[in-house]
Amino acid sequence: GSPSGFFGVMAERLCESHFVPLPSQTNVYNYTSFELEDGGRKVLVGSLQGKVTCFDYQCQRPIATDVAFSYIPTDAEIVAIDAFVRPPNGVLVGITLIIQEEMSRIQFLNVYGSHTDPRESFDWTRLVEDFQPCALDFLPYHLTHAELKGETVFLLSGGDKRVHLYRLFPEDQLNVFREDRMLKHFFPELCDSDLNSCIMKLDIHEIDGVRMTAFGCQDGLVCLSKVDLATNCVLQRWHSTQLDGPITSLKLFEERVNFSPCLETGLAELTKGDQFIAPLAGKQSELHLVVGCAIELAAVYNKVTTMGLHSPSPLPLSDQYDSVLTVTAADVNWNNRNEVLVGTYGQKILIYESRECDPGSSDVCQNYVLSATFEFPYPVYVVDYIDLTGDGMKELVVTSLCGIHVLQHDLDLAKRHCRKRLQLLDKGFAVT
Repeated sequence: GSPSGFFGVMAERLCESHFVPLPSQTNVYNYTSFELEDGGRKVLVGSLQGKVTCFDYQCQRPIATDVAFSYIPTDAEIVAIDAFVRPPNGVLVGITLIIQEEMSRIQFLNVYGSHTDPRESFDWTRLVEDFQPCALDFLPYHLTHAELKGETVFLLSGGDKRVHLYRLFPEDQLNVFREDRMLKHFFPELCDSDLNSCIMKLDIHEIDGVRMTAFGCQDGLVCLSKVDLATNCVLQRWHSTQLDGPITSLKLFEERVNFSPCLETGLAELTKGDQFIAPLAGKQSELHLVVGCAIELAAVYNKVTTMGLHSPSPLPLSDQYDSVLTVTAADVNWNNRNEVLVGTYGQKILIYESRECDPGSSDVCQNYVLSATFEFPYPVYVVDYIDLTGDGMKELVVTSLCGIHVLQHDLDLAKRHCRKRLQLLDKGFAVT
């Protein structure tokens, strides 16, 4: 089946252009994307029966291929996948898997690409054979990556209620990729020994000299930390009231997309009475945290760098379509503000727009209104907003239970938007 389409204000803006079926079901951890130096972006999706699908566009044509990564037995279950680029052309891919044996099971983190020279052109054939297995003595959950003093590292949450750090050790002369047990020296905010359950989701965002780290747990706890980047000292910690169900997803996001104030002013003049609404010029972008829960309403915690977890705004009706499985933020309306997107097991994507409270009010929160609903034939696991086709316009990439969906903006609407930007150039505004 195919999605029925956006309703309301989003109806003209996005439509499904391609669907790629997966060899077997996937999960909420089995998606990643990366962009090479030449601008080509690729999506990797793992399926539970040990297969990895690469999806990208070549000459504007969609291409889906099965990537045969080494040492993934046919009976292995892929739990999570993540990847990042080692400039200019190197890629590191991490895949966690569980192998069920007769009387026991074993877990691994396989890292691919650590020995490949990043100066050489990207080649799948070399990458899939260049692997290092890291045996795990815990059940793997969320695999992600983060910047650490000029290098990029993998962070893996486990069933042992801990976060594990894996990094490259070039000083070994063998480019060994292994666990660094000095996590507290690099990410002290992740060394919380008082957790009563495992971490389901983790996100890190750097802004204005601080690192904001958020994670959600299986018992419904949300934790947020503020770390000084210069000293790596934890400045503040917040813990939420425990929610009634597991935290399935969370995302730190800035309220506004990077945009020049003079362009905002010009765009506001050009689009009076139109659906393109520019934010107020000169206003600093705030950092918010959107959290999805398996049972309760999803919510946005506002202005978290100063308010922590004290200012939640519930997302109306987000609990009406079974469990929330994924949340993210993206400017799908092209109004220079990030909208909040919620994907549910009930086969819906919900789009929320923010409405600022009355400036005269003492309330620091923002209200979020449901502006559009999008329906799918399968539960929605991951929602991402990236330029996959390489045409300069982002697409909505959705991973559902059984496949990858790509939704593209209406080209006539895109041309209209482009003309408005060109008008700004004619008027002397600096477009960035």
